[in-house]
Amino acid sequence: MGNMTNVKRIDNKRIDNLKLPRKIMAAVLLLFALGIALKQVGAAKNGYDYDLNPLFANVSGMTTQELIAEMKYAVKMRNEGKYYPQNRIEQIERQLADNQKVKFKMPEKLTVSIPSYSSSSGWTMFVEPGGKLEGGKYGYLFYEADVEEIYFQKSAAWKLPVEGRIQAFEAILDAYGFNSVEKHDFIEFWNAKIDAGKQYLVYPQETALVERAMPLVVTPEPDRIYRIWFYFVASGDEPACLPAAVERIGRSGFTVVEWGGMVK
Repeated sequence: MGNMTNVKRIDNKRIDNLKLPRKIMAAVLLLFALGIALKQVGAAKNGYDYDLNPLFANVSGMTTQELIAEMKYAVKMRNEGKYYPQNRIEQIERQLADNQKVKFKMPEKLTVSIPSYSSSSGWTMFVEPGGKLEGGKYGYLFYEADVEEIYFQKSAAWKLPVEGRIQAFEAILDAYGFNSVEKHDFIEFWNAKIDAGKQYLVYPQETALVERAMPLVVTPEPDRIYRIWFYFVASGDEPACLPAAVERIGRSGFTVVEWGGMVK
């Protein structure tokens, strides 16, 4: 009996000293935006603008922005009763359907995904110019994941007080360039997740850090991708060391914006 007790004590000591990564749950939204700027339509020949979209251009070499622009133009031409090659439209549709893919390098960390994430092919969808997915069925991709705290910075933070919390939230999100819809959705979601009676330090985790924790591949490669998470840690009255600079979101071209958070 004495030997068994001794073994148990040794095992407990080993477990206590074992340094395991601390896991935290992250809830995240992925949003897409296509900044489309159609060229001015010049003189059309037989109802088709060859200067804008040469018939023999190879769709496989076109960017997503160019494909969407041509599709919008094709719809405009058809609506006006003008000719536009049907086989060309079908080629563009196939190319767009093939192009929009999102895959995680470590999908085993996912715990929730909307729509359902395929472990073999990831997410595949058509992105409309306004950022809607799958014909307006979704406005974003959502996921939750178990990630290791060790990847995140905890040196610079914003202060989130009890009084004036919404205004403080808005000021933080404004600094990063969140639009009005993103601000509303973020505040509505995360304000309900944190304690109304506690103040928090909000540690921003920008693209490079998030990419380490939850690597992501978007095909085709966006013109810009922003991955911004916020780590909420309940705090006392200690002063915050404010971030010296922020990664502000820009939205020209094919842009992917990801925002999310974690609560400790």
